[in-house]
Amino acid sequence: MGKRDTLTDPGGEADQQRAAIESRTIRWKSLAQLALDASGAAAILISWRDARGTGSVHAPDSPRWEAALWAILGLLQGASADGRREASLRMSAPEVELRCGRAIPGDDRLEAMGAFCASSASSGVSIIALTPQGIPASRTAANVEMVVRQALADLALEDTVASLGFWRTRESELARRFADEKERADLARRELARMAALVRTLGERMFRAVDSERARIARDLHDDHAQIIAAAKLALDADRAAARSILTRLETQLRARIRNLKPAALGGRSLAVALRAELQRLKDAGLKTRLVGAAVIRRIPPAVQQACYHAAREAVSNILRHARAARAEARLEHCGALVRLTISDDGAGAKSADSDGIGLNGLAERLELIGGTIQFTSRPGATRLVVEIPLARR
Repeated sequence: MGKRDTLTDPGGEADQQRAAIESRTIRWKSLAQLALDASGAAAILISWRDARGTGSVHAPDSPRWEAALWAILGLLQGASADGRREASLRMSAPEVELRCGRAIPGDDRLEAMGAFCASSASSGVSIIALTPQGIPASRTAANVEMVVRQALADLALEDTVASLGFWRTRESELARRFADEKERADLARRELARMAALVRTLGERMFRAVDSERARIARDLHDDHAQIIAAAKLALDADRAAARSILTRLETQLRARIRNLKPAALGGRSLAVALRAELQRLKDAGLKTRLVGAAVIRRIPPAVQQACYHAAREAVSNILRHARAARAEARLEHCGALVRLTISDDGAGAKSADSDGIGLNGLAERLELIGGTIQFTSRPGATRLVVEIPLARR
């Protein structure tokens, strides 16, 4: 039959506590006798309390001294009852006689000295020494202090040993539990990564379907409305110049709407070419532009380039519609495991990403599905849209 686990077996724990108390009683009986011999006292009592309980020993080991020692101990405990960590007691021979009376064996006139010291809220030691009248008080006090220090040190050592024993008996159990928890955590992380990859894949498929539908709508508008407008231009006879001007403006607006309906696809272009084309739209509107970091594009996977272009196109459209800016910049950075795209301008600014029709929530949701994030800050003269997209794991 194996060794019992004292943490789960109350009987085993009780046996260990009884053994510890018995061992302490033997040691402290020796300590009391040693102090008795060193001080020349008539009797010494050591009393203690801790988490395991209470106990006492006295020397000489005779029941004749118990009544007198405990009577004086009651006075010392009364002096320390207010929660103090330390207390002391000194009684003259008449005071001892008045307190103890016939409880004192023999006819010797005895003085009393006591000390209490607590090592914690639940642990403390009390010492009572009865000494014949005439023995120097300093000698008795030194012996009492020695006994208190030794007893407190013994209590602290027992607590340390008990603590070490607790953790030694639990070491293998804790190791096993840790291994189990680690395995479960690893499984959870792998499952989370799998689900995140699945969500990204589904998100990419969904947006490809949306982009395909937008392309179909753009083709329908071009094939139907653009041809109708061209035919109308040829059919008009009266005030042909004014009619052509109106229809030309209508055609331009319609083509712009068609272009905005088309999905932000790179097609056969590089991201650098596509970004320069978007910045050209700003130049055509009178803004000064700059592209920074084009050299890092060749290290960016195609799917991430596509997402960067989509974000840049949305940002440029917002600048044209709302910013009233004079300068704009597009900056690409390869930052370890992610790509950062920053679009900034010196326009009037916006209170939030949703004010005045900016509406970047859709872009944020799209980026979230591929693990990306978006940050928008704006004040008059300084508006920044920062997009960060993680690179695909190899």
